[in-house]
Amino acid sequence: MPEGHYFGQRLSYDGHLSTVRYIGTVKNQKGDWLGVEWDDPSRGKHDGSHGDYRYFTCISGHPRAGSFVRPSRPSDQPLSFVDALKKKYASKKDSEGSGVGKEIRISGKTVEEVGFEKKRRQLAILQNLKVAVLDGLCIAGVENTPQEGDILRHWSLPPSSTSGTSPKKPTISLLDLSRNLLERWVDVESICSELKSLRTLQVNGNRFRDLNRHLCEDGESPFQEVGHLGLDNTLLLWDQVVELTSSFGSLHTLTLTSNGLGHDPIRSTLRTSSLITLDLSFNAIGSLGSIACLSSLPNLTTLSLRSNPLTTLSPAKFSSLKTLDVANTLLPNLSSLDPIPAVFPSLVSLLTKNTPLANYESASLHTIARVPGITELNYETITPEKRLNAELFYLGFVAKQLAAAPEHWEEKAVLDEHPRYKDLCDLYGEPAIVKKKAEEADAGTLRARVTEFTFYMTESDLQIAQQQAKDIAHRQAQDIGNKSEQKKQQAPNLNANEAQTCQEENANLASTTPNPSYSRPQIIDKTHLIPRTVDIYKLKGIVCNLFSIPFVSCKLIWETDEFDPVGGEDEEGWSVSEDESDSEEREKRKGEKKKDKSRWARREMELTDGTREVGFWVEGSKARVRVELR
Repeated sequence: MPEGHYFGQRLSYDGHLSTVRYIGTVKNQKGDWLGVEWDDPSRGKHDGSHGDYRYFTCISGHPRAGSFVRPSRPSDQPLSFVDALKKKYASKKDSEGSGVGKEIRISGKTVEEVGFEKKRRQLAILQNLKVAVLDGLCIAGVENTPQEGDILRHWSLPPSSTSGTSPKKPTISLLDLSRNLLERWVDVESICSELKSLRTLQVNGNRFRDLNRHLCEDGESPFQEVGHLGLDNTLLLWDQVVELTSSFGSLHTLTLTSNGLGHDPIRSTLRTSSLITLDLSFNAIGSLGSIACLSSLPNLTTLSLRSNPLTTLSPAKFSSLKTLDVANTLLPNLSSLDPIPAVFPSLVSLLTKNTPLANYESASLHTIARVPGITELNYETITPEKRLNAELFYLGFVAKQLAAAPEHWEEKAVLDEHPRYKDLCDLYGEPAIVKKKAEEADAGTLRARVTEFTFYMTESDLQIAQQQAKDIAHRQAQDIGNKSEQKKQQAPNLNANEAQTCQEENANLASTTPNPSYSRPQIIDKTHLIPRTVDIYKLKGIVCNLFSIPFVSCKLIWETDEFDPVGGEDEEGWSVSEDESDSEEREKRKGEKKKDKSRWARREMELTDGTREVGFWVEGSKARVRVELR
C-alpha cells in the first residue's frame, strides 16, 4: 500500500475534490493506483470497474464518477481551519500597519516591540468576525495534522501593553465549511467547540469516513445552540443523519439535499422535536409513504420535496405542515392533488411549478379548487375573488363532464374523480346539468366539422340598428351630392341642358341609393350551419348579412352551456342575459336573486373580433349567440 494514503482519504487535485475508494494494483497496468470517486462526476470515467473486474463502488451511484490516479500525482496542500480563516479574512493587506515598533520595558530593559501589533490587528479582525464563509479552501481540520487542537489558543495573545485587556473569544455566528477535506466529525466539533455564538453551520459537500463524536469538558455538545444545519451532498445514510442531529438541541432548519435518500423507506424519525423546516430536495423519494415516519415531528411546518421522482402524496398525515414544495416532481395528473386536504390539513402554501400538472389547461384554477385551505400557490396570494372564480370554474367543469356522461356508471366515475364537487355544491348550489343527446357523427363527415349557430336580436337593438343604417345611407347620399356640386362649379361653361341633365342624374343616383326598411316587430332568430374553421371576422360578416345591419355597430355574445351561481347585490361579477329595455322584468329578477342566492345563470362570453377560428371559442355541434349593439 502506498505510504501516506488510506481508504476514505480526502484529496484535492487542482481544486477538484475526491475520496479514495481503492488502493492497489490494476490488471494489465504497472505499479500501484488510487481509485478515487470525484465529487464532480463529470471528472470521472467509470463506476469503479476496469475491464471485467470491479475494484470499488462509487457511493454516489453515478456511472462515471470514478477514475484511477497515480499515488505520486501531487495533490493540493490541505489547510488548517485557523490558517484558512486568516488567509481569507486577515490578509497581508488588511494587517499591514506602520513599520515602527513601540518601545516597551521587559525586566527593566527598554526594547522595541516588533510584530506584536501586526498580530493584534489580525486577531482584531478575526475576533469581530460574524460570518465566516470558508468553502472550498481544502480545510482538513483545526490543524494540518490529524491530531485534535484547541482553537482558542490560536486566537489568543498576551494582553495589549496599552489596553491591558485579554482578547475576546471569537463571535462567529455563521460558519460555512462546505466542500473541504474534512473526514472526521470530531474535527468539526473541535472547530466549533469555542464558537459559543455559532447559530448556523454548513458542512455541505464533505465526505465523512468517521462519524464518532465526543462531548466538551462540561459534558455538553458544541452544537447545542446551532439552529440551522446544512448536510447537503454529504451522501450520509439516514440513520447517520439521525445520530448526528441528535446533538443539536435547538435545531429548527435542516437541509439534506442531494443525498440519494428515498431508495429505501425511512423507518426512524429525527430525535430533535424543535425542527420546523426540512429540505429533502434532489433525492430519490417516490412516495410520501417512504417518509411517513417524519409526520411525528410535532413542529414541522415547512417541507421541501422539490426535484424528487414523487408520484403520489399518500399515505401519510402531516398535521402541522403549512408549506409544501413539490415543484419539479412527477405528480402525474390533477387527481394527485386530491389527497392534500386529508394528508396536510393545515396547509396554506403550495408550490407545484414544472410538474406534469402544468400541462393541463387552467391547472392553477383546478389546483385552487381542489385544495380548499391554501392561501398561496406558487408564491402568488389567493384572494377571495380568485378562489371564488376557481371554484365556480371547477363546478362548471365537472357539470360539463356529468352532462356528457351518458350512463349512470360513468357519472359515478366522474364524481369519484372529483371528490370536492359535493362540498362545492353544498356551498354554491348544484348547477343545472342538461344531458346531451347522443349525436354521434363520424369525424370524417361534414357534420362533424360544422356548428349549428342560432343568432338572435332584441327588438330594441334592431330598431337602433335600423336608424344607424339609415344614417349611414343618408351620409353616403350627401357625400355623392356634394361631389357632384363641386364638379358643377368647376364647369361654368356648361349649357342649361347639360346642367339639367347633371341634376337629373344626381337625383336618380340619390333615389337609387339603398334605403332598406328594417321594420321587424319581434325578436329575430336566424339559424345557420357554419364551419368551425371560419374566423370571427367572417362569422360577424355572416351575421351582419343575415340581419342586414352595419358591421361595426354590433358584437356577438356566445351563451355557453356552463352555469354560474347568481347571488345578491354583492356578487356583481356574475350577470344573467336579459332584455336591457325591460326595466320591470329586470327589477323582478333582481328581487328573486335576493330571495334565492343559489340560483344559477348561464355563463356568457364575447366573441371578440380577430382571426382566431370559431372552433377556438365554441365547442359542440350547436351554439346560441346573442347579437348586441356596441
